[in-house]
Amino acid sequence: MVTYRPSKRSDAEYIGRHLREADRLEVEATGVRGRDAVLLSYMDSEICYTACSDGVPCMIFGVSKPIFSEEGYVWALGTDECTRHPIEMVRSGRRYLRAFLEVCPYLVNWCDARYEKAHRWLRAIGFTIEEPAPYGVKGAMFCKITARKEG
Repeated sequence: MVTYRPSKRSDAEYIGRHLREADRLEVEATGVRGRDAVLLSYMDSEICYTACSDGVPCMIFGVSKPIFSEEGYVWALGTDECTRHPIEMVRSGRRYLRAFLEVCPYLVNWCDARYEKAHRWLRAIGFTIEEPAPYGVKGAMFCKITARKEG
């Protein structure tokens, strides 16, 4: 069973220590250590939630919003456990995406071009994925992801 709650620093620390390999490779391609990326994302977020599988954190996700902007930076990082709940992750992803779009009518970030499993999930919950382009300090190939509030 997967439950959701507002995130705590200990969630970010736990997930940082247990980050799934694909997520670790993605953030390291931007020049940031996996553990650091989780903690920095958590600390920078205006809104942040943790998904727990049987009470154990398996995904942390949120939105950071620059001052005086309607654009928000959405992110999600997880452990291998979250991949064991694909239907729930899509359903909850859609629900939280709608909620985030109420706060920030335009959401954006970049996803490693190699991370096809993440691309499938992002499309399923409502993101548009652009063609790969160089991104970050290392110039690795990433795809810009966007979602916009309708109406």
